[in-house]
Amino acid sequence: VAMSNPATLTATVAAVVAVSNGAFHTLFLLADHSLWAAGRNGAGELGDGTHVSRPTLTWVSSDVIAINAGYYDSFFRKIDGSTWAMGANGYRELGGGTMTIYTTPVMIATDLIATAGGENHTLLLKADGTLWAVGLNSDGQLGDGTRTDRQNPVQVASGVVKIAAGQRHSVFLKGDGTMWAMGANNYGQLGDGSYDA
Repeated sequence: VAMSNPATLTATVAAVVAVSNGAFHTLFLLADHSLWAAGRNGAGELGDGTHVSRPTLTWVSSDVIAINAGYYDSFFRKIDGSTWAMGANGYRELGGGTMTIYTTPVMIATDLIATAGGENHTLLLKADGTLWAVGLNSDGQLGDGTRTDRQNPVQVASGVVKIAAGQRHSVFLKGDGTMWAMGANNYGQLGDGSYDA
């Protein structure tokens, strides 16, 4: 079933201030810093301790200030600076070095200011401007000069201020205004005028 017209969503706690979409799930950050989720939950990406998909908003955590939904996983940062993750981890894309699927949030770092989840890889931006990447690297989407999957985060750049991850490609913006991209480019998604990865 698909909806071709926008539907009004009712948040029961407070106003929604941010949303982030994964492949088949959505994260909702409310003004009271509570995190809610809805949608597919096959890999535990909703973080509610189950694998049951939810058509209505389900509470996940409190004290949240930033959210990012990957394809089949989810990330959020709390007021205390800690970053948490849940969901698919088949390529160790949650950064802990294991392939454990987490159906409830697990803390993965205390020094991140942003995350960007692709299909099976993750970008991690630290407060010092260094960019780290982990997970599947079949198309060079981690940007470390190889196509070797990484089970632990590897540093790929410095001076970074913004990050984004597609299915199998990654893009980041540096403080000097330059934009960089790596990974799959079969549709020209890297924007460099070619179809080369």
